[in-house]
Amino acid sequence: MAARQPNDAEDEVTELLAPAIAACHDRLIEEGVNLDAFDNLENAADVASAIEALGYESAILYGQSYGTELIQHVLRDFP
Repeated sequence: MAARQPNDAEDEVTELLAPAIAACHDRLIEEGVNLDAFDNLENAADVASAIEALGYESAILYGQSYGTELIQHVLRDFP
């Protein structure tokens, strides 16, 4: 029996997830969901809308990884 290589597990996960991801994508398209509407700018607008809906005059935002980029968009577009 050959030893598993470090990428074998990742390849296996990709092989298992790829059909599910494709099926989800196709279902959303068939339902008329505009996937182009899910991007950094739209997400930043959602954060700003949530802050407003909660009635906050200001908010302290903290993020790591993608959250850092998202907060930069919020600060730029919704000062």
